[in-house]
Amino acid sequence: RGMNRVAALAIALVVVPACTEDESGGQPERSSAGPRHAAAVEIITAELLALPRADFGADDEARCVATHVVAELGLERLGEVGLDLETETAPTLWQPELTEAEGDVVYGAYDDCLDLERRDVEGFMTDGLTEAQARCVSQGYRGSGIPRVHMLEPPHGETLGPDRVAAHEDLDVFLGAAKQACRDWITE
Repeated sequence: RGMNRVAALAIALVVVPACTEDESGGQPERSSAGPRHAAAVEIITAELLALPRADFGADDEARCVATHVVAELGLERLGEVGLDLETETAPTLWQPELTEAEGDVVYGAYDDCLDLERRDVEGFMTDGLTEAQARCVSQGYRGSGIPRVHMLEPPHGETLGPDRVAAHEDLDVFLGAAKQACRDWITE
């Protein structure tokens, strides 16, 4: 019995601090409660919806992304990349202002909230691909890293510079080749 109490005490000493410290390692202002957090979510949501390449089916998708970003990056870090609650200025959510890991957080929030793979598959199926072929193209496209890079590049406004036009043309060539390869490979 004495050994069981010692084991229970040891478990409590390990588990209780782990449960009371937030997952961010104890960093400040990562709580999802409070008016500052809610204000940050609303500012980022509005900014996401205003981006020229916004691809949200509904406002709640943008709010979902904003909620993830605020929870994961925290108000302090978002302040370092431009968030100002007083002036309602949104942070910069692209690279190089964000670190690679922070970029992964932002891209992961988009992926979780918008179900990008499902959207890809549905879009590719409208091009006459079977679901398996469309999934093949989506996996190749997503595995290339292109969607992440595109999402984390600075917004390019209404006009694309020559470099971006060339990149989009290259993307069309890439997707065309991927669609043909998947059609040839998967002949359901």
